[in-house]
Amino acid sequence: MLTLVAIMAAAVMLVAAGSAAEAAKQPAAGTPASQAGYLVKVNCGGPAADGLLADQAYTAGSWGHVGGTPSTADTVAGEANYPTGMKSCRSSVGTFEYRFDVPRGVYNVKLHFAEPSFNQPGDRRFNVSINGVPKLINYDVYTDAGDRDKAVRKVFNGSAVVGGQLVVRLGAISGTTGGALV
Repeated sequence: MLTLVAIMAAAVMLVAAGSAAEAAKQPAAGTPASQAGYLVKVNCGGPAADGLLADQAYTAGSWGHVGGTPSTADTVAGEANYPTGMKSCRSSVGTFEYRFDVPRGVYNVKLHFAEPSFNQPGDRRFNVSINGVPKLINYDVYTDAGDRDKAVRKVFNGSAVVGGQLVVRLGAISGTTGGALV
């Protein structure tokens, strides 16, 4: 089993595979995912911090974002593991994604969210899919967390990869003020 952790919109992303011992081995930025025990922890939109890798543009054979704009946010409550990582995010009023070139297998994806800008429900809604399978539909971080700058973690276990790439896609909902965020 692989696990991917990403911190998004004031966010972190984690993708991992293999046993717990193998998953503890974190590859350096740019390292291809050719071995079991794949674990990538990304500070989406930000620099390396809190044991997370710095965000990077996607290059074939590695991992990274395609699209979106990085930004910084306020301090996020309830996220003791990634206090600095949760101050950065990547967002878009359209669609953006993170691609991970990984071996065939089953992966777990953890996404950490917080609403950094809006003070009421409904201003930012977006969809999240993993390898084309909808995981969050019309998602509102503010409503889920109950407030602005409050952390929420979503875990998606069992994402199958057969074609060598795990894709986490985020897309804004038309008609909302804010875009997709991670």
